Amino acid sequence: MSIISSFVRALPLGLGVLSIAFPVYAINDTQSQLGASRHDSLADAITELGKKPSSDVETATWVGFRQTGAKGALVYVQLTGTVPMSSAKTDKRIVITLSNTKIEVKNNQNPLLAAHFDSVVQSARMTQTGQDVQLEILLKENASYTSQLIEEGPGAVLYVQLTGN
Repeated sequence: MSIISSFVRALPLGLGVLSIAFPVYAINDTQSQLGASRHDSLADAITELGKKPSSDVETATWVGFRQTGAKGALVYVQLTGTVPMSSAKTDKRIVITLSNTKIEVKNNQNPLLAAHFDSVVQSARMTQTGQDVQLEILLKENASYTSQLIEEGPGAVLYVQLTGN
């Protein structure tokens, strides 16, 4: 399987234009990378290509923030799959460790600044610590929180709900 070319589709979005590149694939009839003997048809080969590679390491793709009422907030992390997690809290700091997880894009380690919102969250930041990812949430004041990891679509989302005291 090789990428022969890509084509770009421009989508008008109000004042700007969004350009999306779509790769175009071709399958070599004599012997594809998947092996010609393994698949009876093109449909089987395409199904095999769409499967997630087997790996024990998941990826934390991005962190988000949403204000939820007076002083409340929701911090969430998109993941490629479910992972074991643990958490620790001090007065103005919550650290949630996502085991066997990596951050592939360096920009995703930048802090998400939330200080100017009317919530208890000062900032949220993901950092790579060995084979784990730590989500550090700095608080403006002491707050209570709940966290849960939910499977959604092809991956999972870590939700951290914060409430001011």
